[in-house]
Amino acid sequence: LRENRLIALPPCTPALTAYKLSFNEIRNIYAPDLKHCTALENLDLTNNNLEELPQFRCPESMQVIDLSDNRLRLIPTESFTECPTLYALNLQNNRIAATEPRAFAGLIELRYLRLDGNDLTALVPGSFFMES
Repeated sequence: LRENRLIALPPCTPALTAYKLSFNEIRNIYAPDLKHCTALENLDLTNNNLEELPQFRCPESMQVIDLSDNRLRLIPTESFTECPTLYALNLQNNRIAATEPRAFAGLIELRYLRLDGNDLTALVPGSFFMES
């Protein structure tokens, strides 16, 4: 579904492993419940018009989310807490100026985080930790 004019996140099927939605016109994604996409490993939303991040609900198979080259300005609290198996998260080349506390909390398998090409001056203390 790359390089179309989609403005919303279409539903995916349980057998789908890679969801390539780059180069579309998607502006907002509302609380995407991807848990029913039980085989999904890779979600690619690069080069859209995303302005806000919802709280993602990922299937256990999810390994990679690419949100690069959008218009994101903020990483809200607990955006990815329901994505514990996420291995790589790409947020480069957005307009991110801030992260809220616990923005990346729960990403216990995260090995690659790209934040280059944004407007960050610092990460908020506690961005990666859940409160005990």
